[in-house]
Amino acid sequence: MEINLFGEIIDKPEEYELVQQDINPFVFLKSISNKTKPESLNGFNKYLTNLAMSQRSDTILYANEVNKDINISDQMCFDFYFYGLPKKNYWSKWAKNYKSEYNECIQEYFEVSGRVARHYEKLLKNEDKKLILDWFQKRKGGK
Repeated sequence: MEINLFGEIIDKPEEYELVQQDINPFVFLKSISNKTKPESLNGFNKYLTNLAMSQRSDTILYANEVNKDINISDQMCFDFYFYGLPKKNYWSKWAKNYKSEYNECIQEYFEVSGRVARHYEKLLKNEDKKLILDWFQKRKGGK
């Protein structure tokens, strides 16, 4: 508390801290789906937006069109999705890497790539997979 020359109390204005909101790329996907324009495109990432749009079967052709021309600006990319797509929830789960306990075993047993091993795994019977898994565990001196 401070007092001026005339004996009056000087009120100090409260100091506010400005917290800058972290803008992630998914905010822009939400604004595209809700048809709300963001204040600015700072933090907009064309790559992640195209990747997210390519995860859905109804927007993959739009993502392909944007990918054809790599020289478009962020504003042009956002506007293409904003005005080209209808108002709809475009959130979807992203495709994950395929994990299997047999994939590595089949890869080493047949000496093929991971992609080919996935195809082999679909064709092999469960008994054959178990034999290959047993071989895989014993190949380097296991029990």
